[in-house]
Amino acid sequence: MKSFTERNPVVIGAVVIVAIAALVTGALVLNAGVFKSRYTVSARFADAAGLRAGDRVRVAGVPSGEVASVHEADGEVEVTLEVDDGVELWGDTRAAVIVETVLGTKSVRLETGDDWDDPLGDGDVITETDTPVEVLDLQNIGTELFTESDGEAFDGLIDSLDQITDGKRSDVRRIVRGVNRLTSELNDRDREARRLLDAAETLTRTLADRDDDLVAAVDDLNVVVGDLADRREELRILLTDTAEAAGRIADLIGDNRPERDAVLVDLDRSLEVIGRHEVDLAAGVGYLGVAIEGFASIGYSGPDNSPNEWGNIFTQLIGPVAPDGIMGLVRRIKGWALRQRRAPDVPGPGPNDSVPSH
Repeated sequence: MKSFTERNPVVIGAVVIVAIAALVTGALVLNAGVFKSRYTVSARFADAAGLRAGDRVRVAGVPSGEVASVHEADGEVEVTLEVDDGVELWGDTRAAVIVETVLGTKSVRLETGDDWDDPLGDGDVITETDTPVEVLDLQNIGTELFTESDGEAFDGLIDSLDQITDGKRSDVRRIVRGVNRLTSELNDRDREARRLLDAAETLTRTLADRDDDLVAAVDDLNVVVGDLADRREELRILLTDTAEAAGRIADLIGDNRPERDAVLVDLDRSLEVIGRHEVDLAAGVGYLGVAIEGFASIGYSGPDNSPNEWGNIFTQLIGPVAPDGIMGLVRRIKGWALRQRRAPDVPGPGPNDSVPSH
């Protein structure tokens, strides 16, 4: 076996060159993402802004694809974007052409929205787009603006500003810082501001569609206002009487406050007593139904509920009232009832009438 130094150097050099070329080609192919799985979406811009095929596509600042093609379509620029699989874009995604370097290298920045129910798929189109302002465009606009501007008026404005800010450098500095913070906040809230503008546009379009209804409402409002104007004297009297009535009610309440407080105190005590005897009251109401049902049945007897000519009531009393007095009164009522049936004109017994013995 030959040693390495004895081998043909031409063959060794050729093998090394081929290996290096293969490694470089493989690195370039891998870096270009040839073997990556991607899906395609399109974005419509008002201007190409120097964008070319092969420029990067970034999502949240991370390279996530590249520009496949740039071509004109219906007066706009349609840019085909190849996005890496695994990068999800929502239905309200925005696309913007940004400048990456001072040499003018461009890329497409995709800002995902929050419409998670409608993700973008292969072949979908992004319509919310922005393009950067070129320096040449600013130069053209600035030249036209200064050409049409009134130099003397602008000079007078500068003099006025100089007089106003004389000796107030600290105030001007604070104003500039405040404006800077305001613009920074507006820039950070760019998406919210755009949504606000879209909502305002929707509102104005709705108002325009309901123009006739709004005019009719304004006309009706004019009629109401006219009626109120015609009855302003009655309204004034009503308001005056209402104010006087409120004052009188306040005076009445103030004058009778001691009596009102006493009534409330008595009511509170009464409610307290009722609350302490709530169980007793509930039991009494429960027994009352049974008692009424029992007393209602003393005038009837038998299975046919035939009316009785008399009724016996038995009771037990506790206290100074003797049972004989009560029973004597019952016997007098019974005798009177019998006589009444025989002679209806006979008056009933009085409390001092004698009771016949049986």
